[in-house]
Amino acid sequence: MPLNTLSKRYRIRRKDHFQHVFDSAKRVENGILRVYFLSTDTSQGSVAFVAGKKLGKAVFRNQCKRRLREIYRLNQGLIDPKFDFILMAKRPLMTHSYVQATQWFLTLLKNNSLLKSPAH
Repeated sequence: MPLNTLSKRYRIRRKDHFQHVFDSAKRVENGILRVYFLSTDTSQGSVAFVAGKKLGKAVFRNQCKRRLREIYRLNQGLIDPKFDFILMAKRPLMTHSYVQATQWFLTLLKNNSLLKSPAH
């Protein structure tokens, strides 16, 4: 996948795929988001962006998903492609700046070894 694009081909769309990731994946979270991740045997993992109805009205939920998509899109070159991800927004995501949200996201992935290892 070319960098700085997020093709729909790499998105989790089917209900059974969602359910498989939710049931089998490990879950980590911090103050602004929850990440479900599952190792995949394909060369390129998939990703989904979720904002539940508990967050608020549709406009707010869509803003949360747009922010998560953009954070993921711009940093996908750093993320290990051997995982399927579901990124679930939490309410404080929109109260922090975009830069802070990106830092929290990358720190969460780094602490759980989900970033690409540096080439030696």
